Amino acid sequence: IKYGKMANPTWGHTTHEEEFIADYNQSKQSLRALGNFKMYRLNIWQHTASQWLPFDKWVKCARSISLDEFRGKFGSAGIDLSKTRDMSALSVAIPIDGDVKLFSYLWVTEAAVNRYKAKVSFEEWIQRGHLFMCEGDTIQEWRIRKQFAELCETLKIKVLVKDRALAQDFTDWCEEEYPKILQVEYPQNAAMMEKPIDDFEARVIEETLHHNNNLCLNWQAGHATVTENAKGCRIIAKPKRDDHRKVDGMVSGVMANWGTTQLPKQ
Repeated sequence: IKYGKMANPTWGHTTHEEEFIADYNQSKQSLRALGNFKMYRLNIWQHTASQWLPFDKWVKCARSISLDEFRGKFGSAGIDLSKTRDMSALSVAIPIDGDVKLFSYLWVTEAAVNRYKAKVSFEEWIQRGHLFMCEGDTIQEWRIRKQFAELCETLKIKVLVKDRALAQDFTDWCEEEYPKILQVEYPQNAAMMEKPIDDFEARVIEETLHHNNNLCLNWQAGHATVTENAKGCRIIAKPKRDDHRKVDGMVSGVMANWGTTQLPKQ
């Protein structure tokens, strides 16, 4: 209230305390809304419009959980594939009593590990089992298929969210091997990604998304950014080709969380 009065000369006339407090409480539901509140209600202009997740909230969402704890539960998978320099990622989201448990699996090429060793702790994460390396300079899709098959043995995967344009071979294989899994198209454009991004962000802020503290995924959460189109719709910004920062795990996590809306009741 103190800072609201200082920033609003019309306090008590056209700006009222009840309205101000209501706007503040509503703004806490997303980082973008909070930024807008600071700009338009407190006259505090942000240095960047692209920051996504509040990292302190992401850290609070970490849990000591293992996949075996949820054996037999319904799950939704999200996949973000690449061939060479980008990482590839497969995430699975498991809804439990109003919360979502998130597990992510990430792959990177040996060439990328060597290229960015002075900038990123890829080797440490590989040794600790938080990241998998593919020999050479291409992602070997059979490794991802193997991990997906293992997930299907532990969980009842009912939904796969994917961008067919980027995962044609994988989705064809999945349709043949797992014809009962519902495949949900997820073109990576702002019109499609806006609502899933909002939902994922809200879960992080509310601490109803619980991840298993994968260090590589934490690294991605710390630098992931979003961009807006002219209509205000947001998309997770993919780094430039030669940028060592990657966000594939965050993209697949958003996809997997979105897929839980398509799951049947268990």
